[in-house]
Amino acid sequence: MPFADETFDGVINEAMLTMLPDQDKIKALNEYYRVLKKGGKLGSHDLLIKRQPTEEMLKMVKHIMDVPLPDNPVVVKLLHHALNLIVRQLDRKKWEGIYAQTPFSKVEFKEGEMTLLTLDGLPV
Repeated sequence: MPFADETFDGVINEAMLTMLPDQDKIKALNEYYRVLKKGGKLGSHDLLIKRQPTEEMLKMVKHIMDVPLPDNPVVVKLLHHALNLIVRQLDRKKWEGIYAQTPFSKVEFKEGEMTLLTLDGLPV
């Protein structure tokens, strides 16, 4: 980032880390830390998976979308690569692992239900 060290009191990240491969997540977090003043705060809003989808959930999505979903992880990986999709939601343990590789010493998670494009999805 084109800013001097310790420039900002706060940095806000809105759903950007989810869009990056894991190593780039770490690079971005290190940059956030670099530009934060001592005692500064990072507010990050990203996707966190609370539980893996069940087979029943996947079938329901397939039925609603009327689109065949590949059940082979290799096929899914190839599709992501072919379409340049790097969005990957992580569970809490994986997010903790990402942050553990950065200088941030105090990391707090606030989890909630996700709703999109509704007033219910806005923080109170």
